[in-house]
Amino acid sequence: MSYEMPPRPEYEFYETLQPPEISWRRAQRALAAATSTQQFLTIPGWRAHFKKHEGGWEEPEIEARPLMGEHHNERRVRRLRSTRPHGVDGEGAPWYVGVLYPAPRDPIYGYDDLVGIVTWVGHVACLLPGDGQLMRPIVERLAQRSRHYLVPVLADNPDELYVFLPTRRSMRKQRSELGIPEPEASPRVLDEYPNGDRLIGVPIPRAADLYDAGTPPVHGLAAKPAPSARIAHVELGSQLRVKRVGIRWTVNDDQGPLGYLRWRGGNLPAEGTLHVRKVVVDRRGRVKDIRGFVEPVDGEPSPAQG
Repeated sequence: MSYEMPPRPEYEFYETLQPPEISWRRAQRALAAATSTQQFLTIPGWRAHFKKHEGGWEEPEIEARPLMGEHHNERRVRRLRSTRPHGVDGEGAPWYVGVLYPAPRDPIYGYDDLVGIVTWVGHVACLLPGDGQLMRPIVERLAQRSRHYLVPVLADNPDELYVFLPTRRSMRKQRSELGIPEPEASPRVLDEYPNGDRLIGVPIPRAADLYDAGTPPVHGLAAKPAPSARIAHVELGSQLRVKRVGIRWTVNDDQGPLGYLRWRGGNLPAEGTLHVRKVVVDRRGRVKDIRGFVEPVDGEPSPAQG
């Protein structure tokens, strides 16, 4: 006996959503070959997950992920399962072509940044909120270019559908290829010191990578002369002026010098902007020191020698 739930009026959007006007046969071929085209983007080499090479199994570029909202779409899911699958994965699971799209805000649970999955029979489910938040910028950028992101919708489990999604490493690569900036990390406690001080902020690239990029790191202000008391008012994300004066570099806010960098010679910029990405705070939460990197004003290094 079927206990199919009647459609809720809050989800009428999904009931009326029509599949995109694409060639599903071409989409099937692209997904089966794990190859992106001018119209479709997919997980590169997702089928290689099931291939073995000389050194052992290839490192997977995909993750199997559950879905949400499938129970609201039982009629379409049942219809999908009753049709011939578009393919079978390396472990024998039947799969269908799924197209990701930016879904509206969930009116019941208040989820934003959702990503829906539409098949040739219509909408069948949404990615979990965390997965949707990661994939949505990619899906939106493709939509702006009249392209579609294809994923295999797996149907071997009689109780639920699931999909393969790219790993976060693969997502970062695809975001970079599409010109999508990485989201800003949330500040957190990065280190704690015996005297009770804490280092708070966001991780930044390694010092060697920052030097290679021409944006040298700042590991704090010099102890002598002591930094200005105004250092306590510097916040994460602040941008401060850096200027070489003699053989040292000053850090300045709108009111004047805050202190000196610990730099000592080398090919360092004569002027630049210090991007504060980390702060050292005391037990009371007052800022004692700052860290980050300097973006040169004109890209010209200083000839100073240590």
